[in-house]
Amino acid sequence: MVFLFSTLLLNFLFVNLVLLPKPNAVFIDGDGSGHYAYLPAILLNHSVDFSAVLASEKARKSADYVGHNYHEINGVTINKFTSGTAIMLLPFFIMAAIISLWAGLPVDGYNIVFQYAVGVGAVFWCTIGLFFLIKLLVLFHISRRVAGRAAVLGLFSTNLFMYTYIAPSFSHVYSFSVIAAFAYFIARFFLNYKAGDLYFASFLFGMIIVIRPVNGLAVLLVPFLAGGFPALWKWVRNKLSGRLVLISLLIFVFALSPQIIINFLQTGSLWIDGYREEGFDFLTPHFLDFLFSYQKGWFVFTPLMLLLFPSAIFLYHRKRESFYPFLFFFIPMVYVFSSWWNWFYGDSFGMRPMVDYYAVFILIIATYYFNAKSKYTKKLVLAFIGVALFLNLFQTYQYAIGIIHPDSMNKKAYWHVFLRSDDNYRGVVAGNDEYYYGKLDEIPFVSSLNTIDRLPVGWTLNEKSVMYNPEAGSLVIEQNNALIYSPSYVYPYPDHWRDTTKVYVRFSFSYLEKEVDAALNALVVVDIIDSFGQHPFYKAFRFKRLPDGTTGLWRKGSVGFKLPPHSADYEQIKFYIWNREAQNYLLDSLQIEMYYY
Repeated sequence: MVFLFSTLLLNFLFVNLVLLPKPNAVFIDGDGSGHYAYLPAILLNHSVDFSAVLASEKARKSADYVGHNYHEINGVTINKFTSGTAIMLLPFFIMAAIISLWAGLPVDGYNIVFQYAVGVGAVFWCTIGLFFLIKLLVLFHISRRVAGRAAVLGLFSTNLFMYTYIAPSFSHVYSFSVIAAFAYFIARFFLNYKAGDLYFASFLFGMIIVIRPVNGLAVLLVPFLAGGFPALWKWVRNKLSGRLVLISLLIFVFALSPQIIINFLQTGSLWIDGYREEGFDFLTPHFLDFLFSYQKGWFVFTPLMLLLFPSAIFLYHRKRESFYPFLFFFIPMVYVFSSWWNWFYGDSFGMRPMVDYYAVFILIIATYYFNAKSKYTKKLVLAFIGVALFLNLFQTYQYAIGIIHPDSMNKKAYWHVFLRSDDNYRGVVAGNDEYYYGKLDEIPFVSSLNTIDRLPVGWTLNEKSVMYNPEAGSLVIEQNNALIYSPSYVYPYPDHWRDTTKVYVRFSFSYLEKEVDAALNALVVVDIIDSFGQHPFYKAFRFKRLPDGTTGLWRKGSVGFKLPPHSADYEQIKFYIWNREAQNYLLDSLQIEMYYY
């Protein structure tokens, strides 16, 4: 295991210091910063109130950061994520603090030493996960040689690689590690019925929930790991005892206790629903999108897992007692994950919630390969794994350098950047409209259309940019190297808005490009100005999603986005289009619509 850890750590350093165009200096980011935040909050700020952590994050980030990981309950800022990932990173945080003190660096939880300590922690826990995966495969009568290769290929051929090497502060590699160990101890318990294995599994199941509560779904793995429903029922009928259940339950609660204590200290409640105004929509799951879409489909971005299809067929014909328990776990899991309001899970590579269960999926694929009788089948599987390995590593690199968009891919964008790695493809795919949780009102409370021929209230206009368009028989706006700003719409912040008021804006317009892709890098801007003349919130969106080479044709453009939570200091909001690269195109029929949701 020491050799495996050392090798993976060297790979981690090579990827982040040599392979990427510039050395990676930030690993604590995105959702990962929320998972990690317990460590600086409790150990450095000596508080379970995350207001200081939130203030620190705002100081380090751009003006559009709103701190979506944190909410206020009864005057206390809480973290919507649970503490399991932070618990697993605790030894590495302490190591980073000691090294920072020795090196004279600020012990702030975020300097370069802490960033790389998180990376080392991810590699360590990935190693532990692979170790238990190998033991699990051997337990299912797969040779140690095949098990070792399957485990390593499982890392490099799936987006587990991404969440170990590129985004190590996210929870997924830690969930992978604990679920792999849980699966091993449950499977071993049903082989020899030793109480110690069940106790270990009970503790690990508690940790699974503390890392990511929705992964309580891992309990559905028990019938599969037990060898089938009959084997599980046999144990319940003949071996189950009250003492075993009581001790297992106490161990499970002990594993949950850090989060329970934190919740109580924060709010006086043992349980907190940290995901305020987020949730599942079980009536409209995105089952097919979740698995097959170009936006984030699991099988598209992790093609290795397509081997689950022949593997499941193998189970059905050769080990039917395992086939139905697998479906008992797999179908509800995909249903629940695909029912999350943000079914593509925001900025991420591939379908990240599936990473947590790769030990089980690799077990099924390895079982199929190891038991295949035909040498032709084995060679075909190996060839497919080689292709999947290449695609995973190449597309991970594309994602890391900004060629694959983190949440807005589609079929056209996917094939436009397929196997492209040169710099002119970086950032070529623009983001979609911002997503939101809830339902827009049917009628906007603000709707203002600027046809240029008529200037409505709230719009300002540079008359030098106005020109007559004989084709349309009306006035239009010209944007060029001398006229880089469109007409702007200014909306005063209403006094009755509160921080719970949710507002969504659609900015739509028509545009005509005089030169090829002249509007490709033009930006729709939302700029909030406060009573001090400062700009506390500023965000810009490209409205043209992808290069297309079309000129001389009027087309529709639009951007949808959320306004940030209201602040008493906010005075007005300004909307306009910025011709950032001073290209030549025309604009007409600019419209602002604002909705409550």
